[in-house]
Amino acid sequence: MIVCAHFDGEVIILEHLGFKAEGDQESSTEEAFPDTGMGFQQWADFADELLLAVRPYFTPSHAKAHLPGLESMSGYHSDGLEGFARTFLLAGFRLAGSNADDPHEYAKWYREGLIAGTDPNHEDHWPSVATCKQAKVEAAAIAIMLDFTRTHIWDTLDDTQQSNVITWLSDAVGDDTYHHNNWRWFRIVVQTFLRSVGAHHNPDEIRADLQEVESFYRTDGWYADGNWRSYDHYVGWAMHLYPILWRHMQSAADFDLDSHPDVERLERFLEDFLCLVGSQGAPLYIGRSLIYRFAVIAPVWAGIYAGVQTPKLGALKRCANLVLRYFQNHGVPNHDKLLDMGWHEEWTPMRQNYSGPASPYWASKGLLGVALPPNHPVWQCQEQPLPAETADQLRLVAGPGWIVSATTDGIVRVINHGTDRGYPNDQAGDLPEYARYGYSNLTTPLLDEDSRINPLDQAAAVIDEDGRATHRAGFVLTDLGSGQIPAEVESAGEAETTDRPRQVTNPAAHAASVAKPHWMASTEVTDFGLPMHEVDSFAGELNTVSVVRGPWEVRLSRFQPDAENAERNWQIRVGGWPLSSSGQAQSCVTDESGKQPQVEIECDGLRSRIADLPLPGDALTDSQKPAVFAGSVRAQVDTRTDASPIGANSYTPTLTYPCQAGRWQAVAVYLGRETTAVPQVLQMQVTDDQMHIVVAWPDLTTTHTITLAPQPKKGDAE
Repeated sequence: MIVCAHFDGEVIILEHLGFKAEGDQESSTEEAFPDTGMGFQQWADFADELLLAVRPYFTPSHAKAHLPGLESMSGYHSDGLEGFARTFLLAGFRLAGSNADDPHEYAKWYREGLIAGTDPNHEDHWPSVATCKQAKVEAAAIAIMLDFTRTHIWDTLDDTQQSNVITWLSDAVGDDTYHHNNWRWFRIVVQTFLRSVGAHHNPDEIRADLQEVESFYRTDGWYADGNWRSYDHYVGWAMHLYPILWRHMQSAADFDLDSHPDVERLERFLEDFLCLVGSQGAPLYIGRSLIYRFAVIAPVWAGIYAGVQTPKLGALKRCANLVLRYFQNHGVPNHDKLLDMGWHEEWTPMRQNYSGPASPYWASKGLLGVALPPNHPVWQCQEQPLPAETADQLRLVAGPGWIVSATTDGIVRVINHGTDRGYPNDQAGDLPEYARYGYSNLTTPLLDEDSRINPLDQAAAVIDEDGRATHRAGFVLTDLGSGQIPAEVESAGEAETTDRPRQVTNPAAHAASVAKPHWMASTEVTDFGLPMHEVDSFAGELNTVSVVRGPWEVRLSRFQPDAENAERNWQIRVGGWPLSSSGQAQSCVTDESGKQPQVEIECDGLRSRIADLPLPGDALTDSQKPAVFAGSVRAQVDTRTDASPIGANSYTPTLTYPCQAGRWQAVAVYLGRETTAVPQVLQMQVTDDQMHIVVAWPDLTTTHTITLAPQPKKGDAE
């Protein structure tokens, strides 16, 4: 069933698209669905494996864990604190769910470390919250776990030891250097713990921080990680996790919990999140800090912990099981049973400069489930399938401006017209982790230095005479919606063979954005997860429209150069999905002949394809006709090494066109496993601020009316 509201300058929602063949029965599907067989004991054993593997790296006092790896910007002692705090988070979860059973003496181990770390006279004392930014982060984990394990640890400390802990945490009070993003939760939870033990705190600061994180809420369960368009896994493992953990802290009830709709928002977010996980458990690769790996399922466990009513408990359980098993099947943890820098195996280019050797242990957030005792209903219930395990899913996600297309072959695709980790009309460089047109769960953006400087994969860029590619950050979302199935059209190519229209409930979705493409002056690439901000020059205006159904995207673009650039000899390059493999591509086929230049790549059972689409020129005015003639389009495969954490070799299909001012160009972009017919554009009419387009898919025709001009701004999500 489709529920949608038209885009009107504010956010829109496409509620749920779960497609079943006529006569399918949900209950019978669930009963027959195979279970992963993972329960409490498997999760507990995995948690214990991680915790015991790090013990040899602790100092004798247990206050710091110095794991092997590259030092962070915060330094050696901060990294050691991080090793304590992030593993303490997991140990605390184990203690909370163990019913007082502690065979590995986690309480004793971390109690000793806590005492030494907060003793200012001990050689292993921790850097202060006031002087070390990273200590602000780790203090939050410590405060939450002291609350969760109160009888195991806090209540066993003497007055001096408790006083030392309070003194160390109290630097958070009145400290306004916390970043204006998920970090505000760090100050909230620390002060909430201080309140619970009768220590100095500032209730007004807690309320102000709660009000600030409320300002990050967008719509349909989605937060941004701050005021900008930062939509990634921080939405789940921070903006949804901390409210749930905070609600269970002893003094949180003093702050009118009923006024905070955290659980309801988490329920709504989880509806979208379950569509972002493929049937093999591979989660979406997007955003920063992905070395945290299975922390991506923190919101799933948070929902179970909070007792959400939807989605179903069995589906949440299966999601968590599949994701953990996915990483286990891809070499996580490593041969030393440690979590290193990478997605599968170690790949250090993924680290940001705030990342230290113990940073990957924020993955502990994804193991919140072990805080639930063995008799919790989640461990007793039967798994139920994820949405895309029973039928293809097509979903609009209004907050980040995404179209999500998940198919039963295990592939999840996100088409992005609303996220760049910046602001609308910002002048910044593209971050490959945020500003590409497409992200998936089985591909990664190209992350080598040249790809950061010159966007290639999942991009539509203006290429100047020197071969430099433009960036699009600061683009503005202009439309997000679903198409219609024309009443007179039954299906593409089948109208003559049937007496009645086909019953199809999954039309295509569309999104559109407008950007001011620009070249960057600096080639210095930051590894902090922040964009470059030195713009060299602007090229003009670029409209992009995506029409999506199943594995296909029809991507249309129109570039209008600035007046002073009208005669420049520029090109437009459109990049498709990059495929990465530890071996060589099985096939790379380019075809520049005929009327439809195209490229297809096959790697490890995945196919990436991009094909030029002829446009119906008789529907356009002379100034709008595509007029791209056979032989003028260059079809290529770009091959790179060490550009992705999932394979040593990466292959990206591209089409390059001569720049024709004000004329629309169209390509079909594919990510899937099969060879299928290419969608076609049947009709196209364009005015200054609107496009009407009819697209013929291999099995259906849909019509769309799409807004091209920016709408009046009322908030971040537009």
